Amino acid sequence: MSVGNIADIGVTDLLLYWGEDPGTNLVLLYLESVPDPRLFIRVARHVGTRVPVVVLKAGRTQAGRRGAASHTAALSSGDVAVDAVLRQAGVIRAGSIEEVLDLATVLGSQPRFPGRRVAIVTNGGGSGVIAADACESNGLVVPELSEATRTALRPLLPREASVANPVDMIASATARHYGDVVRALGSSADIDALIVVFNTPVVATPLEVATELVAAHRDLGPDVPLLAVFMNRDGPPAVLRESGIPSFVFPENAARALSLSVAWYERRSRLSAVTVRSELHRPVVGPLLAQARRRTRDGWLATVDAEALLSAYDIAVPRSVRVRTPGEAEAAQAELGGTVVVKVAAAIHKSEVGGVRLGVTTPSAAANAVRAIRADFESAGMAGLADEIVVQEQIGAGQEMIVGTNRDPLLGPLVVVGLGGTLVELLGDVAVGVAPLNDDDIADMVQSLSSYRLLTGYRGEPPLDVEALYQVLRGVSAIASDHPEIAEMDLNPLFLLEKGAVAADVRARLGPGDRA
Repeated sequence: MSVGNIADIGVTDLLLYWGEDPGTNLVLLYLESVPDPRLFIRVARHVGTRVPVVVLKAGRTQAGRRGAASHTAALSSGDVAVDAVLRQAGVIRAGSIEEVLDLATVLGSQPRFPGRRVAIVTNGGGSGVIAADACESNGLVVPELSEATRTALRPLLPREASVANPVDMIASATARHYGDVVRALGSSADIDALIVVFNTPVVATPLEVATELVAAHRDLGPDVPLLAVFMNRDGPPAVLRESGIPSFVFPENAARALSLSVAWYERRSRLSAVTVRSELHRPVVGPLLAQARRRTRDGWLATVDAEALLSAYDIAVPRSVRVRTPGEAEAAQAELGGTVVVKVAAAIHKSEVGGVRLGVTTPSAAANAVRAIRADFESAGMAGLADEIVVQEQIGAGQEMIVGTNRDPLLGPLVVVGLGGTLVELLGDVAVGVAPLNDDDIADMVQSLSSYRLLTGYRGEPPLDVEALYQVLRGVSAIASDHPEIAEMDLNPLFLLEKGAVAADVRARLGPGDRA
């Protein structure tokens, strides 16, 4: 159905209709934008518990990165944000029309996908290796077969055949060989799905093999996903499609479509409704932001206001003292004790302009740090930004993370989590979600990070308090949902510790319509 310019009936209306239509078992969407993302997420989650939804989103662009002032804004712009919306909605995002059709071939005929373990059956060793590589590259598993399964396979095949996985029946394999092996593997507890690859030899015709696969698939029943790959000039015989067996010309297409389908099936049970966290902090935050509006001229909140905002949402910040003179810095270091950080209070990327001094351990060193920072800023023509200085306890351990929020003009409040520090944009190891986030969204985001293993005890290091990171994300999601006047916010670095998490630096900006 074409919705034209969506003057009345829109995508979410159609989704709701198809979600209740017993005659619909698959939804394919082509989108150039995501209208009302939060409504789309809710509706797509609801529909996705019954039928799979595949989306081809056109208009990928990086133009949204231009002019982004904070790390969070730069990391969450453009297609990254759209991808977050679609992932959170529980839909399957296709990368091309070909991929849409491949997915339709699989999802339109398979009712369930019990797991990622795939057995590959072939009559050519090379095509079996290619299929195995494609499966592993797409997150599927090609397991070693148990001795019991190999014992069951050996009498079915010539001595020269391989009963490893891939199962290489060699070029002399007949249609009967295909049927017997597929039945044996489909009955094995070792695997969850089958990819059968046929290379045209001189022994069996494509139609003979296809007919035998149809019979074997009928014997196994619909709970064992079976995908067929016919690498010959004419492609897969029509009898496969007519019998509900997804069929392809290349193993890479089959592996990619199966992987995306399995991922959808794994997430299907977790497509719960989005729970909006009720506003519990307005009595505190309302007056706080009203005061912050009066103080700011460029929209950036003073550090004291930004830290107070975090504290209102139970996000920990280090102990700190605001000073204006070297003598006050001496007293502050003596009061805090131990190792401190001396940094400018201005809401800027401090490390990039020499506005931070780490490892300060004595009162005199704190005074000298203030003098050095001001000298550097005066030389750079930024003396006014160093009027106020923060002396803050230094967090000596833990992993540097970034958590933040950015209000996208089309998609609404986005939340970012990733590996933090000064290299955050260079490494780009981040995940993005649309507020409000529920606990499943938060867990998906954190566990999708390439650096996630660093948080759980990598190479003998003690595991860090991942639940504390989840709690920070709950708080930032609530801030983003509760306060649309906050345009962007960075917690970078956020130190994740063995016990707890502490936001060592925070920058927050009000939107243009919310300044004094």
